[in-house]
Amino acid sequence: MSFAAHKPKNEECLVCHSDATLTKEVNGKQTSLFVDEGKLKHSVHGDIFTCVDCHTDVKDLAHSTPPKKITCAQCHADAQEA
Repeated sequence: MSFAAHKPKNEECLVCHSDATLTKEVNGKQTSLFVDEGKLKHSVHGDIFTCVDCHTDVKDLAHSTPPKKITCAQCHADAQEA
């Protein structure tokens, strides 16, 4: 499903990312892709943004290309430098 037709909601992302066993290999090491829904909802960003507000390169739910890593500097350049 693409953004042109539908912007994914957090609940749709969490269908896969709420699985604590979801991992991906990064530099030969298994890295967790798990997202704790409770922590997300109660975080400073969770009540303001959706997953795809920050993961802007996600174009579909199946991730035809792997999303890039998100850094605080994308929105908070001054804080990142400090």
